[in-house]
Amino acid sequence: MRSGGAVDTLPAVPDPRTVHELDTPALLIDRQRLERNIGRMESLATVSCVGLRPYIKTHKCVAIARMQATAGASGITCAKASEAELFARHGFSDIVIAHPAASFKGERI
Repeated sequence: MRSGGAVDTLPAVPDPRTVHELDTPALLIDRQRLERNIGRMESLATVSCVGLRPYIKTHKCVAIARMQATAGASGITCAKASEAELFARHGFSDIVIAHPAASFKGERI
């Protein structure tokens, strides 16, 4: 389920292994809570008349970023050029890099 370093899909059925058998780092998600939180943030942005641009550093997961975009996010925010490149390869075009890039990375962005 990984492609280019990012998780493309969220499995519908949890892996039967125990937590102690998981390779780390591992992203474990309570899907109902995730969907509820994405909806709450988008609702808050809507009633506040602002666009929502989630910071993907908290999840670094293409599937979650797509869920956020589907809910109405105007784009994504990344910390590093490498994160922006990865998400751009997966079809994201409205990307903000929140931190100044070193001069040698300028040509990458």
